[in-house]
Amino acid sequence: MIASAVEKLEQSLKDKAIGYHVLSGRYKSLYSIYRKMLKKKLTVDEIHDIHGLRLIVGNEEDCYKALRVVHQLWPEVPGKFKDYITDSKFNWYQSLHTVVMDEGMVPLEVQI
Repeated sequence: MIASAVEKLEQSLKDKAIGYHVLSGRYKSLYSIYRKMLKKKLTVDEIHDIHGLRLIVGNEEDCYKALRVVHQLWPEVPGKFKDYITDSKFNWYQSLHTVVMDEGMVPLEVQI
């Protein structure tokens, strides 16, 4: 699933001439899932970042362009978008996080 999502996003970014430095996928470890369930009192069905993509682009403008591409490829999960560029974290971390549903209706978190 991750390899397919990476390939699909990679092709769409190329088609839109959006450059990037790194595009990678990952699965959350079972231990991380377990810890998150305990800490936030969630069931496994409530965890939306078990599968994820990380995309590193060169500038802020490309972050938003890439986000539009992601939302054109997959439907967005309502209420699961965080704009840490407009609303930076206290440590100055800046990114866009969104959760989308892949073709198999499995949540996929994308961090740009």
